[in-house]
Amino acid sequence: SEIKKDVCHKCGKPIEKGKPFCPKCGATLPAGAKFCFLCGEKILLSTREFQLLSFMSENSGTVLTREQIFKGAWGGEYGDIGTVAVNINGLRNKLDKNSDYIKTVWGVGYKFEVL
Repeated sequence: SEIKKDVCHKCGKPIEKGKPFCPKCGATLPAGAKFCFLCGEKILLSTREFQLLSFMSENSGTVLTREQIFKGAWGGEYGDIGTVAVNINGLRNKLDKNSDYIKTVWGVGYKFEVL
């Protein structure tokens, strides 16, 4: 099957669909790590933030409910459904202050996009 490509909104370089960010100028998410890179800067993430970013990037372009995120990222463990909003906030503060990648879909949930 053909790999679909998107174009990075920062540099215009084609990137593979489902990758969290552009490897040239955006963030990368090393497998098994608890950090990511954004524009070459290493950003430490909590375990929950890393699991959330991993799950959302694997489902890039799909609108996910809070329940789907809660179960998909953490198996429905780690507290309650409010954990989703808290960790979305944490990721936005560290990676996405302009909400370029993590979109709120009012009345539904969230969507992770590579623009």
